[in-house]
Parts: sequence; structure tokens; C-alpha cells
Amino acid sequence: MSRELVDTAREPRRLFVSDAASPPPEALISREEAQSIINKVARFSKADEVSVNLGTGYQTDVRFAANQMSTSGAVLTGGLGVQSTIGKKHAVATTNDFSDDSLKEVVEKSEALARLSPDDPENMPGLGPQTYIPVNSYFESTANLTAEDRARAALTALEPGRKAGDLATAGFIIVNVGANALGNNRGLFAYNRSTNVNYTVTVRTADGTGSGWAGGEHPDWRQVDFAGLSNHAINKARLSRNPVAIEPGKYTTILEPQAVGDLVQLMGFALAARSADEGRSAFSKQGGGNKIGEQIVDKRVTILSDPQDPQLLGNPYDGQGLPLARQVWVENGVLKQLFYSRFWAQKQGKEATGGPNTFKMEGGNTSMD
Repeated sequence: MSRELVDTAREPRRLFVSDAASPPPEALISREEAQSIINKVARFSKADEVSVNLGTGYQTDVRFAANQMSTSGAVLTGGLGVQSTIGKKHAVATTNDFSDDSLKEVVEKSEALARLSPDDPENMPGLGPQTYIPVNSYFESTANLTAEDRARAALTALEPGRKAGDLATAGFIIVNVGANALGNNRGLFAYNRSTNVNYTVTVRTADGTGSGWAGGEHPDWRQVDFAGLSNHAINKARLSRNPVAIEPGKYTTILEPQAVGDLVQLMGFALAARSADEGRSAFSKQGGGNKIGEQIVDKRVTILSDPQDPQLLGNPYDGQGLPLARQVWVENGVLKQLFYSRFWAQKQGKEATGGPNTFKMEGGNTSMD
């Protein structure tokens, strides 16, 4: 990393940090490296079954507040979890050291913990080899960002906030690059690398009466409209100045796409068939069973998961390694399906579907205006 201080009569004094255009090699463990580590763990293991979940990542960020850039940072992460199964007993041990000695140690610890654990009556044998749909959730446009790229994005809020004179802006840009892999001693191996950008900005008016917020997220840096989001937050701050009291009552409320998206994501915790069948979710039917086939929302609403959707681009597998594809949960307002874990699918005579990791709501064609 090089630092150059620019100070001329024509240019403002600034400190320019020229950083590498790509994350460090440790941030993106390769498919081959991940496979090698999983194979080593399998060789070191003496358990009936052993499974591995490993991931590496690199997060960079820029934070600003009070119309000033405040911090810029980077964090390199890596972790590996080993689950050993002995009979119906199992336990997990973790490490962030991928050396051979560390791998042997974490395998031994997971086996020792497994022997101390009670039997798990719902234990399922590990999956064998699976086939996954191709998903391109990694974008060079995101992975190869520089500190200057992130700073210029922040300036889309900072510059208009400074020029206005009566606005204070604050925000956070987070960029993630990472890779994840799953595997076991039964031949399962899953690998995916991904990128993600998240931008949130808040604008307050100087008199303290107006406030506006906007946010956006995408795997591809080029798809995030930083200027548009910044302007949206500024406009909301100006429009919300000098609020007036209204009488209690029922009012039609319009939620922005981001707000709806935040709410829809919560469905992931409720779409499990087991919780619905056992009467523990919003999709449980009075008297027993679930609401599959019933209309639960407006007919214009369809909610789906699709790892290949360019707006979603999630993992093509769930945490157990089950393949994921397009799944429609709500279609034209009707609850079409719930997801089944391997244990609950076996118990209910259904097919295991895997737990989704992204959601999208469709319906309606009117503008926000």
C-alpha cells in the first residue's frame, strides 16, 4: 500500500491512499484449496461421519457522518467448523487456522465432544454427492474496488449535503467478498464464491425536524445507484420537515421496496413445514395442519426464491448441502409450499427441499409516486 500526499496551489490538500485493486488471496479460498482441506479432515477423522463447513471473506467499508468522511476499514476473516458423528451422537468444533496441525486438533476436539453428547433422535446421515445449478454471484466490479471507489460513492451524499448548508448526512458502505464450501466423508462437496455491496444513508435537516433514509444492496457494485439513493434520502428529509399531528385512525400506508424487502426476508423463519405442522407458525391451520393451498395475501402477490435471479444470486445450496433452485412459496396470493428439512420430510413422507437463503416479492406495476 502506498501513500501520496497531494498539496498544490490548484488542488485541495488531501491524503490519497492507493490500495490493491483486489482482495488478499486468503479472502477467497479456491475450490481446489477447499476440497483439499475437506479431504484432509476426512483422512484425520476416526468418527463414523465427519462434515466440514468452511468460509473465508474480506470486508471493506467506508463510514461518514456530519458531512465528513470518518472511517475506512478492512477485515479479513476465515473459519472452519468440523462436525463429528459417532453413532447418533454429534458435536462441532471450530478453528480459524487451516494448517494441518490445527485441522488434526479440531477433528480430535469434535470427536471428544461428540462422545460426551447425548444421542440425537433426529440425526440424519450425511448427504452423498449432489448436483447444483450454476450461480454467478461473484463480480469483479465488486471484488476489485479501491478505497477511492468507495470514497467517491460516499461523496454522492457528502457533496450535496455540504453544499445545501442545512443538511447533515451520515452513511455506511459495506463491501464483502468471500467463498464458502461444504463437504463430508460421503462424497458431498459444495462451493460458491460471492460478492455483495450494501449502502445505507441517513440525512437530517439542521432544524432537527426532517429525516430521510435510503438503502440498497446488490452483488454487483455497478447495479447500486449511489447517487439516486443519496438524493432520495435528501428529498425525504426535506419533505418530512415540520411534521404535524394527526388524529388516531386507519390510514393507507405505502412502504418503499426496501421496507417491504426487509419484511419479506423474515418469512424465511416461518416457511418451515415442521413449525407450521406443529402449530408454531403463521402458516399453521387452526385445528392442525398447515395453510398450503389457502389464499393468505392479496392476489397480486407472488413470493419466490431463485439463486439464479440476477437480483438475488444466493447460494445454490443450503447449510446441509441440499441443492436449491427456483421455489415459489406464494403464487397469486396462495400459499403454494413450505420447505422440508431432511428429518421432517422423512417423517412426513415428503421430499426434502432445502432451506432458501433469498426471497423476492413480485406483484403490482404502479410507481412509488
